[in-house]
Amino acid sequence: MNIEVLSSIVLRSCGVNVPKHTLYRAKRYTIDIGFEDHKQSYNKLYRYGYCLRERNPGSSIYLSTIRYNPDPNVLAHFNRFFLSFHAQNIGYLEGCKPFIGLDGCHLKGPHESILFYAIALDANCMVYPLALGVCEIEYSNIWKWFVALLHEHMGMHERRTMCIMTDRQKGISGALPEC
Repeated sequence: MNIEVLSSIVLRSCGVNVPKHTLYRAKRYTIDIGFEDHKQSYNKLYRYGYCLRERNPGSSIYLSTIRYNPDPNVLAHFNRFFLSFHAQNIGYLEGCKPFIGLDGCHLKGPHESILFYAIALDANCMVYPLALGVCEIEYSNIWKWFVALLHEHMGMHERRTMCIMTDRQKGISGALPEC
């Protein structure tokens, strides 16, 4: 929110004319609080993965972390996350066309990362989600990791051949011939 707009809102609702430097500090404080909440959400991925495995047997959940500090009281640093539900696997094999689209998008915010995803087309030519992954950066080894996990979870080598569509960005095409 623009400081001028914030100043007019405070003046209108509270009847107080607050100096701009105070509004800047208040704005920065509220943004920092939101970022701390965002950091804490990464720490909940372990519990989320455990609950998913318990309640959705056959689903693939992979969480990778890096420990920069040997102190066990310091939390590990988030590295990679992969998720594909067992029901998505069954739905793809029984009702989707042999087509998979792979792409990624940049997530903006306090912890910039990349969201990878795989989609298919169902019998009505509608988008059918297959898997998603989150990683800190995009490069060919990450795409190889994502495609290998997708390949393993979907059992692609056992069922049928398929068409894979990508935008040929940063390592996607290099990851495909190996699977």
